[in-house]
Amino acid sequence: MNNELKARGFLKRYIWSNNEVSESDKRYRYEHSLRVAAVGRKIAVSEDLDKEALTLGCILHDVGTFDSRDNPREHGRVSARIAREFLRTLDLPKKKVEEICYGIAIHVDDKADFHGEKTILNESISDSDNIDRFDSYRIYDTLRYLRFHEMTVDEQLDYLNKVIPRLKGYTKQEFATKTATAMWTDNVNFQIQFYERLKYQLQEGQI
Repeated sequence: MNNELKARGFLKRYIWSNNEVSESDKRYRYEHSLRVAAVGRKIAVSEDLDKEALTLGCILHDVGTFDSRDNPREHGRVSARIAREFLRTLDLPKKKVEEICYGIAIHVDDKADFHGEKTILNESISDSDNIDRFDSYRIYDTLRYLRFHEMTVDEQLDYLNKVIPRLKGYTKQEFATKTATAMWTDNVNFQIQFYERLKYQLQEGQI
């Protein structure tokens, strides 16, 4: 079994060992992590980065999310501690383990509780996470969470009039690599187009 499969198995066992979290939350966190890993692999291949290291970091970046529900901003650092113990069981150089863990630790608020250095590889963990969080699934998940279908049309339009300008403000954001920046820009532009089209259709229905 290769290290990626081992990491996926570890993540799934760890997430499902928490009996205080709903099945839907467990499923979302696991599937999000795999999507982030898929983004990371694309970045690694395009930018000639260590594909295994970036993929492992992406798979494990949220492993401690449910252990830090009282302080969500800590989940990067908590995840790094959990990931380190697992990664040490693999046949990986210590330097690679620490580079991965540093990227996991800083992916929430750019802070770690241990010494490390930023690299293109470990910054790409955060980039991959953000790219997935602004992909098409997040549109569905956000509208479902907000119960958009239960809002009045005025409430729906008010939401869209707030979210569209906010998204437009994200279009110039730069990431650690050209590949990640391009993927991010594509995702944000897709969301803008979707919400603008939705706004147009809602307005047309009121004429």
